[in-house]
Amino acid sequence: MKNPIPNKIAAEICEEMQNYYSEKRFSYWKLFCYFCRGKCYGANELNRGCKLVNRTYDEKYKNS
Repeated sequence: MKNPIPNKIAAEICEEMQNYYSEKRFSYWKLFCYFCRGKCYGANELNRGCKLVNRTYDEKYKNS
C-alpha cells in the first residue's frame, strides 16, 4: 500500500497539473482537472489523488 500524500504537497502537485494542462489545447486531463479542482486528493483517507497527482508524487519523492 502506498503512503498518504501530505495535503500541502498534494495541493501543490494538483495546482501544477492544473496549470500545465490548462495550457493544452485539447486534453482529457485538461477537462478532468477543470472539474476536479483538487477534490480527488482529499476524497479518501489515504490522501491519494488522481493518477497525475499520485504519479508525480511517487516520481518526485520516490515513494513506494
